[in-house]
Order: sequence, then C-alpha cells, then structure tokens
Amino acid sequence: MYDEAVSDIQILIFCSHIEVLLAGFYGLAGNANLDPFHRIERWTGTFYEPSWLWKVGLVIRLGHEGDRCPNGSSNLSADLDIDEEEWFDMEDLTSTSADPKPTDRIYNGGRVMTVVHTSGVHHLPIVFCGCSGAAAEDIQLFRVGLYPSTYKSCQTVFTFQLLDDYLLENLECKTSATHYYSKLRRITNFAFPNSIPNRYHELIRVGRQYRNLTELATFGFGHKGKAPTPGEMGFFCPTCPQPGVNLPDDWNKNPNDPTNWKYTRGFVADGNFTAAHQKQARPKDDVWLKNGDSFMTQRGPYLSHLRDAIEDNDPRTCHEHNAINNKNVFHRGFDATGIGAIACLRHGTFCPGSVVDFQKGERQMNMDYALCQALKNTMTGEEKRVIFVYDINCQYMPGSAYSMSMAIKKYAFHDLPQHSSPGPAGKVKPGLTGWVNTGIKIQEAQAELAAFVKAQGSRPSADQKLEIMKRREKLSKRLEEFSEAGQGHFPNLEINEGTIHDPPLSEDIVDDDDWSDCDEEETPAPSIPSLPDQGYGSAEHQQILLPSSFQAALLPTSLGEARCVEIELRVAQANNALKRLWEAIGYKSFLYRKRIRAEKSKKRVTRAYDAVQGSDRDMKSALRAYNQARWALNQLNAPQGTCDRYKPIGKKDTRALTTVYDGNARGQRNIALPWFWNMAVADDSSGSTYMEQGQIQSLLLLYMN
Repeated sequence: MYDEAVSDIQILIFCSHIEVLLAGFYGLAGNANLDPFHRIERWTGTFYEPSWLWKVGLVIRLGHEGDRCPNGSSNLSADLDIDEEEWFDMEDLTSTSADPKPTDRIYNGGRVMTVVHTSGVHHLPIVFCGCSGAAAEDIQLFRVGLYPSTYKSCQTVFTFQLLDDYLLENLECKTSATHYYSKLRRITNFAFPNSIPNRYHELIRVGRQYRNLTELATFGFGHKGKAPTPGEMGFFCPTCPQPGVNLPDDWNKNPNDPTNWKYTRGFVADGNFTAAHQKQARPKDDVWLKNGDSFMTQRGPYLSHLRDAIEDNDPRTCHEHNAINNKNVFHRGFDATGIGAIACLRHGTFCPGSVVDFQKGERQMNMDYALCQALKNTMTGEEKRVIFVYDINCQYMPGSAYSMSMAIKKYAFHDLPQHSSPGPAGKVKPGLTGWVNTGIKIQEAQAELAAFVKAQGSRPSADQKLEIMKRREKLSKRLEEFSEAGQGHFPNLEINEGTIHDPPLSEDIVDDDDWSDCDEEETPAPSIPSLPDQGYGSAEHQQILLPSSFQAALLPTSLGEARCVEIELRVAQANNALKRLWEAIGYKSFLYRKRIRAEKSKKRVTRAYDAVQGSDRDMKSALRAYNQARWALNQLNAPQGTCDRYKPIGKKDTRALTTVYDGNARGQRNIALPWFWNMAVADDSSGSTYMEQGQIQSLLLLYMN
C-alpha cells in the first residue's frame, strides 16, 4: 500500500513519533508500512530539522494489496511519469520544513491529499486504483482506514485512529472539536499552528458520521438493509429483570408467590435544564443521522403528541419547587429548554427512546410520553406492577396531590390551639392591585439597574462588580417573589413562546451640548464605554408577567381584570414621572442661576457641575419610568384620549428654563415651553422650592398667549 520513491540515497532520518533513528529511506519505508504517518526530522549536518514524509518519497497506493496499479494514473488529470532518481536531487534534500506540501496537486504519480492523523496534519500523494472494476474512491479509502471528508472530489481524509481518539477524548476528557484540532495543528507546527490548514468543520462533520457508523456496526446494522427500530440502538441495564433477556421462561407461573416482588421493575424520572439547545439560524441545514434509534425519542410522534395533549394546571401543593413553578415558563432563543429522561431505579441506566425535549418547563405532557416510551422499549409487557419515583410525584401521579394536600390541611387544623379565633391563620396574600403595582416597580428597578451596569463601563473594578452582583441578587429575589404571587393569582395561565414583550429600559439621552448657550466654561464629563450585552440571564433583563407584556389582541382572558388595574396604575406612573421631571428641570435651572452664573470661584463652579450631572441622572430616571408607562398604555390598548395625553418627550424638552438662568436673553418671547408644563396633574410638587421658577414661567407663558 505504501511505496517509497527511492532507496539508494542514504541519509539520516529521525522519527520523532517512535523515537528511533532510521538510516536511509529503506528503513523509513519499512517502518512506514506499519504506520505511514510519522513526524520525521532529518539531519542537516549540525542538527535535526523537521521534515515531511512526501519529501522522502512516501506514496500511498490503493488497491492490488499495496502493489502498483497498472492503471493507477488513468484517473489523474496528468500522467506524470517521473524518474525517481532524477526527481530526488540534492536541491530537494536541502529544502527546509517551510514546505509542508508539494506545490503541485499531482505529485509523484498521486493526488496530493491532506491526511489528518493523531500525529498531526500530513500532505501525501495518494494513487487510486484505476482498473475498470475498481471500487469508488471513497470505498478505496475506507478499505485502508481513511475516512474521506466528502464523497465528491475529496481532498482531505481522516484516519480511523484519529477519529477513535477524537471520540474518546470528547467522551472522557470533554475535549471540544475546536481544542482537539488546535492540538493537532500545534503538533504539526508548534511555532506557527495557524499555518496548518483548518479542517475543523470537516472534523465535526466526519466525527458525527463516524460515530453513527460505529454504532450501527456495534448493534449489528452495518451489514443489513434493515433499519433500527426506536430505541434499538441503546444499551439498557443488564441486571434489571427483563423477560426474554435475563429471566427464566416460567418466572411468572405462580402469581401468588410472595417472592415475586424481586421481579418488580422500577423507574426514576427527572429533568435537566442545563441541556438547553439554542435555536438554529438555518434549522433546515441540519441533517438528522438518527431519529429515535438510541436514547432520544422519535421526533415525529413526539411532536404529534404535544400538539394533541392538554396540560392540566392543577393547584400547586409544593412550595419553593422550581420544577412546578416554572413549568409554563419559556426561555428566549431556545427551541429546547432542557431534557427529561426515565432511568432504571436500581442502577440509573437510561431507558432507550425515553429522553424528551422540553419546550417550556417540566410539564406533565412531556414526562407522560417519556414514561410510555420507557415502558414500551424495556420489555415490561408482562409486568404486573412497576415502581415510579419522581421528585414531583405529588403533582404528577393522579390522586396523590389531593391526598397529600388533605393530609397537610388535617395536620394544620389539629395543630391550631383551641382558643384560636376564626380568621386567616397567616399573612394575607396581596391583592391584584398590589401585585400589578409590584410588577411596575420591578420594571422600574430593572431599568435603573441596567443604567447602573452600563455606567460602570466595560471594565468595572472589583468593588463595582461586587455592587452589581448585590443589586442583581436583590432584584432576583423580588422577581422570584413576584412570580410566586402571580402563580397564586393565575394558576391556570399558560404562556406561549413569543407572546411576551419587554418594556423599554432606556431613556431619551440628554446631550451634553444642551447648555452650550451658557457663557461659563464647562468641562465635559469623560465618555464611559458601555458594558457588552449582559444577555437575558441577568436580573435586569428577565421577563416578568404583566397584562402589558401581551399585545391587546393576544391578552389571555384571565388577565382582563388585571388589564384595567394596570391602565390606572400606568397613568399614575406617567403623572409621577412627569412631576419628577419638573423637579429635575427646575433644580437644574436653579443650579445654573444660583451656583454657576453667580459664582466666581472655579472650584465652586466645578462642584456645581457635579450637581448638574446628578440632576441629569434624576431626569433620566424619570424619563425611563415615563417611557415605560407610555409603552404599557399602548400595549394595553388604553383609551385613545389617555394615550394622546402622554406625548413623546424629546431632547429639547428636557433643557433648563432659559428665563430662569438668563432672564435677559434675547428672543425668549417666541420660545414655547414643552407641552408637559401645561398639564394639570396632582399638585404634589407644590412644596418643591425649585418649582417656583417653573410655575412662574408657566404663568408668564399663559399670560402672553
């Protein structure tokens, strides 16, 4: 199979792979017949330098048991009849290791192909058998232990040894394909690994194909035309009692035998939400090599079951159990939020064909299908009883939820003292209005936290990171309490993916140039780079359930009363935000009049500008709350008059009152104040010292009009 181009020129070659000295090409070729993919070094007279096998004339010949094929060059674009002694001259011998492959695609009578082996990446000429009855090129490569990367115009092959090693590394060491191929590139050229061809995509594709082929061969399907049935390519527990496998034929002849308990089968169920799967950008490009043949269930019947099944939202009997609380919660960007599986109770072996994907949380419709497939694929047809263990069996098994809840009620009743008066025995659950108001406050807190994280920059200090973590932890607790309260108000509410929308977290940014008409010299604040996207796993980006989270046409009927409550609360939120905006603008105007224009000290002016920046932060906080209120009113389809009342607020609307900090400026007669200065809202800001100037300005404007 392997041929050497020359054998009469003696030179010292060192094989770094097996650490032996090979004198001459004859010795190299003799060892290469056993493993032709050594990493070699050649003696230059003073030291060993890396070299390549193609330079010493190594050729891989396919067919004819390694002998030369009489038609071996017929399938090449050019018939190269090269005199080996003439080709192998001293000029070639002095070439350095900077030439990892020949310059021509056809070399020494063979097609130069990239060969990926455990010893690195090689470039070797391969001569295919060109006889009339020869097998296809991919079959010829398979027969000598080379896996082609493609079946048409193949230029890269992987050795079976490499694929076995890659799968073993992935299984035991959790080595990814990226790191594994990076190691091969480093082995090939330690100093310049990026100079080695990148065959990462070919490796992951071939690795999946090779794994599937080895599984077919392991379970006896490699030589048959029969396709495996669901779960037939999955190993099950060899010690669990299985009729026809490890039980005698008469194991159940005496149903009354008291020792029959030892034949009882046991199963355990659980979910895993770390095995989530992100949505693919082009899902049609994925090729399914297996469909329910091993441990995952068949996709078609499973999806059909999910379309027809109805999920019963029974009242919860467990507290602080996330598997129950989050069963209807979906995760953005994922087509599978986790997996559920059934395993044997005694030894924890997964049942073939019983692993299912979760679309939301750990719902009963998912686990029902998994249990049915486990019973079907593990030969339980003759069993009289099974033991089923599940961490939420109180909700899953019919009847157990009722009996357990009654027992708890009975225990609590007898535990009460006899002199207890009628009435609630604990803290009263907050009403619907309080729940909606809490959700609105949480959304405001999310916007404040997002602004705080952004202000820390892309490289926050250790103290800043700690502060962010503390705030996120505090907000996460509020989110958890809010979600639990919502489950109590709406236990039967089911949410479909893609129907919930997020409120805005940003505000209309006030430009630093808003005060460019002032005569005082202002030192602009340094620009702070923003943090990269924190993703939807952070507390400030988590979705919460409110009526405004749905579009009006998609609002569940059970949230109708909550919608009316939220409209009133959002109007109050908008009014409160406008009052805060008034005070912030009035305070900023006061600062420019009393602290900046009147001061002569540069130090005091600088401090005044710090106060102005604090006023800007208050203004942005009010704008964030106002924008959320406007967004929610539109989402809730509030009355048109209410929506028209609250207009957008632009950058020019948030400038300080010019007549306050510069009463003698020209052209003020034609300046119109923003619309919100003329709104009649509750006079909660009448006690603010800084609002006097704003009220005076409003009265003057009304008088002039």
